[in-house]
Amino acid sequence: MSLYQLAKVSGVPYSTIKAARQRGNQLTVETLYRLCQGLGVTMGEFFEEPEEPNVRETQISKIAC
Repeated sequence: MSLYQLAKVSGVPYSTIKAARQRGNQLTVETLYRLCQGLGVTMGEFFEEPEEPNVRETQISKIAC
């Protein structure tokens, strides 16, 4: 999804999203909530740490490639 598309589906101005991405501007909780709604995820899912891949699975996937 492009930044423009995210702006449209979330209702957050494109300029706000672009400034946060390029200059690291901080977002309000409300803005972040609206972005999450646009992405179809909860704020909990947005901040959830990805699981560490199983080392064996990673080794197998490298061999399979």
